Amino acid sequence: MKQSNDKFRESFEKSPIGIIFFDKEGNLTDANQSALEIGEIPSIDDVIGLNIFNEVDMGSKEDELLEKGLINIQVPVNFDDNKKLGIYNTTLSGIAFIDLTIFVIDSGFLVQIQDITERKKGEESEEKYRSFFEDDLTGDFIATHEGRVIDCNSSFVGIYGFDNREQALNSDISKFNKSSWINLIARLKNERKIRDYQSWHKRQDGEKIYIIANVVGTFNDSDELIQVKGYIFDETERKKAEEELKESRDHLEEKVEERAAEIAEANQQLKENEQLLKEAITNLERSNEELQSFAYITSHDLQEPLRTIASFSQLIERRYKGQLDPDADEFLEFISSAAKRMKDMIQGLLEYSRIGRVEKGFVETDMNLKVEKAVSNLHTSIDESNAEIFHDPLPEVIADPDQMVRVFQNFIGNGIKFKKPQFNPRIHISAKPDNKGKEWIFSVEDNGIGMEKQYTDKIFEVFKRLHTMDKYEGTGIGLAIIKRIIERHGGRIWVESSFDVGSTFYFTIPIKNK
Repeated sequence: MKQSNDKFRESFEKSPIGIIFFDKEGNLTDANQSALEIGEIPSIDDVIGLNIFNEVDMGSKEDELLEKGLINIQVPVNFDDNKKLGIYNTTLSGIAFIDLTIFVIDSGFLVQIQDITERKKGEESEEKYRSFFEDDLTGDFIATHEGRVIDCNSSFVGIYGFDNREQALNSDISKFNKSSWINLIARLKNERKIRDYQSWHKRQDGEKIYIIANVVGTFNDSDELIQVKGYIFDETERKKAEEELKESRDHLEEKVEERAAEIAEANQQLKENEQLLKEAITNLERSNEELQSFAYITSHDLQEPLRTIASFSQLIERRYKGQLDPDADEFLEFISSAAKRMKDMIQGLLEYSRIGRVEKGFVETDMNLKVEKAVSNLHTSIDESNAEIFHDPLPEVIADPDQMVRVFQNFIGNGIKFKKPQFNPRIHISAKPDNKGKEWIFSVEDNGIGMEKQYTDKIFEVFKRLHTMDKYEGTGIGLAIIKRIIERHGGRIWVESSFDVGSTFYFTIPIKNK
């Protein structure tokens, strides 16, 4: 076996055909000297581990390889790209051809590799070459170093605006941009080949076009440049688009700078407005406090002379009732009634002003208990009117407990007061979260006399009444107090009502995390 292995190794190393081994995953594990020489690879270590499936595009033949265990591929290798199958060849230029015969073996793959560039070139017929040359969408050409066109395809003819190929042949390509051609030739003498050479040219009809050229020089034995071969792209539209884009970008930058300046000015104005607003809010809060203080002091001080008026009118009524004429008795009754009403209004105004002055902390408040407390406070009125009070299970909220009792007590009291004569009052209280889960919406529904739509906003105003005193008692401040309480809690209040059908009052309390 050792002798057999030695003999195989000797044949492997001396074979004029390049032989490469790959493991089952396609990774290169060994290569003989012929294979290394084809690619001018100094050492096997430079290519160990290269993967055949990554380096060679087998296309549909990969399935054929797995089925038949053998395929033959002629791979065009672009040595300008400097890499294909781990092969580095510095002496070749352009497209070369490598013949690969790939065998499936137990340990992986065996590949025979040969350089068939010359043979392949010989097989290429002039007809095939011309067909490729003519069908190429790029402008292919061959010219002398002076610029005289020796050969060209139809794309070249079209790009430069010639009528036909015959007109283009022997024309001077350098005339389209003399300085550009001179620069191109100077570079070719040093660089041998040039990629992506860009410049503006003028066509036969004088129209400006922007071309990109890839060219290679042909040199004689004396290293003199004798021919220029290459192909060109007409990139006029793209170049114009770039220039328009650049112009638009420059214009946009100007607009952005202008807009930035406007925004900066607007921000400055906004800051000034914010400062003015803060000052206005401060002044408004101070004025509101002063107004509340004035209302409190005024209403408090008004009670003393009012008590005097009420006391003396009652004293006169007790002492002289029946001793004066009937008109005098009626006048005294008017004075006493007006004094009592004035006292009630002042008391309401005091209570209204206290809502903003007495700031109790908000706590967890069970609204079920607050409704029950309000019902208990009104038990006499409820019993006398045979009222029915219902409520669904109500949530806990963060609120002022005493003020919540006042809210429900006022709603229930109004439902009893403004009842229809032929029906017992029926009041239903419920609550639900809004669609966004940010607040509780409470509703208090009654079957009372209701109201017309045009009054639904006015009833929350201070001392606003819809009925005369002789029909319904009250100062007209109760709903204004409720509105202020609800707003103090960060909520809203409104009513939906139909005349002679009933009313549903709504108010909200924000849902706050405990």
